[in-house]
Amino acid sequence: MPNLSDYFDHAPPKLQPYVGISDIHSPTKMTLRLMGTGLVELGGHDPTGAALELLYSEKIRASMGKAVWGVVTMPTAYLCVRSIRRHSGRILEGASICLPLLNHSATANIVITYANFSINDMKFADQDQLELVQDWRVTHWIDLGAGVPD
Repeated sequence: MPNLSDYFDHAPPKLQPYVGISDIHSPTKMTLRLMGTGLVELGGHDPTGAALELLYSEKIRASMGKAVWGVVTMPTAYLCVRSIRRHSGRILEGASICLPLLNHSATANIVITYANFSINDMKFADQDQLELVQDWRVTHWIDLGAGVPD
């Protein structure tokens, strides 16, 4: 598993705007450590330092927290699709990958997420910003050598 410092030393510039890094303390306590500028633009504000679970609707928080906890404790990784409500009510579908990172100096486990949105979705960001993740579903688990959750 790569270290957080490995990531910062070799961060791919093309992916940087759509990266999120979070501290995972438990399945119910997660804090957003860093959000890329592209995601900040899509959302209209920078939620860095906020509770990650507050970006998700209440109905999916438990399942999201359980999956992310699995990523850092197993460790494993997953591909997912998020359905994100815009302020207008329209839904944006975005695929992403969630991977664990080591950080020996931290008291929390760390995950890194890369999101992917189409050009058409991004060009309306300043007029119709993202509000809340309404649905979230894992499409594939990725075995990093320790297996995957049931």
